[in-house]
Amino acid sequence: MEMRAVNNNKNPSMDELKIAIKIAIKNAVKELFKINENFYYLVLITTGEAHTPYLAAGSTEGLEKAYIKYLEDYGYNPDNIKPNDLKWSFADSPHVIYGEKYFNDVETLFDLRPLMDYKNIEEWNNEYNFRLKAMELALKELDEENVFERKDKRKHLFINVAPDYLNVKNIALRLNKNEALKQIMEDDALEDDDVNV
Repeated sequence: MEMRAVNNNKNPSMDELKIAIKIAIKNAVKELFKINENFYYLVLITTGEAHTPYLAAGSTEGLEKAYIKYLEDYGYNPDNIKPNDLKWSFADSPHVIYGEKYFNDVETLFDLRPLMDYKNIEEWNNEYNFRLKAMELALKELDEENVFERKDKRKHLFINVAPDYLNVKNIALRLNKNEALKQIMEDDALEDDDVNV
């Protein structure tokens, strides 16, 4: 899949959003997988308002780098942090907002969606769930196309949509089989949410 021009009409459809997100993720993952690391998660991160998503990835090698950087930044270990404490912290991963350049068309389409008005909570929720659903469908279809398969490791690779760095449990359960859920469940790092998608 290559990047393509976006439709400049107002209110892009679910399909338009999904396709743009798929293209962006596919290009970012293709570049990411050139890195010789053992990835254990690929998550589409977004804000609490479901703005333009970006890819975050975690690997065992990246976790070690994140831990060393944490110690270097502080000069000591202020909270007795262990590497596993950073394991599911998307913000601390060296692969956060990965492949940002591929998400320009996605950003354009998201900017054309209706503004999210806190004064009308029903409309806000509808738009929020619409956007998260487009992200989830993009991941689901890419998974079905084996985009996340690498050296037979997809069954252990956790994928998800995560607004504001939370692991949205209901989406995670739909996107992953038991093997991919095992570690995050054992680490008690999969949080419930109020999303209705």
